[in-house]
Amino acid sequence: MGKVAQLHYKLRRKRPNFIFLFADDQKANTIAAHGNQHIRTPNLDQLVERGFSFRNNYCAGSFSGAVCVASRAMLMTGKQWLNLPKKNRSSNWGDAKLLPSYLTQQGGYRSHIIGKWHNGEATLKRAFSEGSSVYLGGMANHADFKVQNFAGGKLSGKSPAGGFSSEVFANDA
Repeated sequence: MGKVAQLHYKLRRKRPNFIFLFADDQKANTIAAHGNQHIRTPNLDQLVERGFSFRNNYCAGSFSGAVCVASRAMLMTGKQWLNLPKKNRSSNWGDAKLLPSYLTQQGGYRSHIIGKWHNGEATLKRAFSEGSSVYLGGMANHADFKVQNFAGGKLSGKSPAGGFSSEVFANDA
């Protein structure tokens, strides 16, 4: 029995980590590793070279100007936008299993969010086990915004982010 426990422990220690980067409104042809010779994206290029990059992705659209809402809802639930509950599709995902919480519950992973979340507080709390530098909001001034931390199922008070959004989120990651 001891050998089985040791093997199980070794297998659990070698599980891969997953990092999902959702970039708002970034076209696929704006990444150097995907063939753009005019834009420098060294950090994204390194991630593409060392990991996995989805290249044939399409957004089905949204019922508002915030296309990111529909994209996030589909990525998190695995459901097509029109198959989500009709009332408040951006934050009402019904009983769908959400990717981060599914990995957490089924695989013993922790899920951590950093950055913008435009799909409501309830879905954030349902999807993630923790977070830092979380911006709960939509389209805003990227140089003047407030962030919160998420721990123990609760969001902290809002505090000034203190920088440009992409730098704040990248530095926290």
